[in-house]
Amino acid sequence: MADIFRIEQKHQRRPYTMPEEHLHSYFEIYYLLSGERYYFVEDQIYHVHSGSLVLIPPHVVHRTTNVRPQSHERILIHFGPEYLETRIPALKSYPLLDPFYRGNKIIRLNANEQRTIEGILDKALAEAKQQRQHYELYQALLLSELLLNIGRIELSPENNSVGELSPMHIRVHNVIRFVREHHEESLRLSALAERFFVSPSYLSRVFRQVTGLTLVQYINNVRIRQAMELLSKSNLSVSEVAEAVGYETQTHFSRIFKRFMGMTPMQYRKANRRDRA
Repeated sequence: MADIFRIEQKHQRRPYTMPEEHLHSYFEIYYLLSGERYYFVEDQIYHVHSGSLVLIPPHVVHRTTNVRPQSHERILIHFGPEYLETRIPALKSYPLLDPFYRGNKIIRLNANEQRTIEGILDKALAEAKQQRQHYELYQALLLSELLLNIGRIELSPENNSVGELSPMHIRVHNVIRFVREHHEESLRLSALAERFFVSPSYLSRVFRQVTGLTLVQYINNVRIRQAMELLSKSNLSVSEVAEAVGYETQTHFSRIFKRFMGMTPMQYRKANRRDRA
């Protein structure tokens, strides 16, 4: 997966909601050519319009759903963390992936920016279809041009807005933000429902409807991502990491971590340890 590249264009002529959330170990660029979508990304819900880019870094949970019954068309790119470096080593010194780690994952393009981005995407789609001589190198060049242009786009105040959301999406959005800010605390469905003035059954239903996750799954996702940071950057023991992110026992934490990551916390630490000054 570290070295993959895929691009596809799809016109969904009927209303479509991604069956459930997902995450993956590669980068994703989503460009909406037509229509509107709700896009759930980690701790935000965005109302995405045509002419917008969505940038998804690895291991970030996300899902798209309908705004209203209508068709939409999008272009999707997946590429691995080492894809560009293995083909164009000189790019290693350029921060082309920085836009993926901005606070906001949605970029709304003006008319000139749309023409530029769509021109690059059209070339990349043609190369994937025709596969002419040296097409793989040209795809890498086009991806680097795409990322360079994305990095140059100035983010306007509009890009910092989630856009118009339905009352249901606003409520789920507020729950998501609360969980992100209080993930180390005891977070029970009944207590969250009381805080947001809804019944537990309603909160459980709409949270799953919007995010594709149960509330427990989302809480675990937030905690495990925070644990990944602590395991790779801090000297805390595994039991201290478990407590810091909200688990009562190391055993429960280790079981959930392995379910998410396919390895134990210690194995993850050894594979991802970053030297500390």
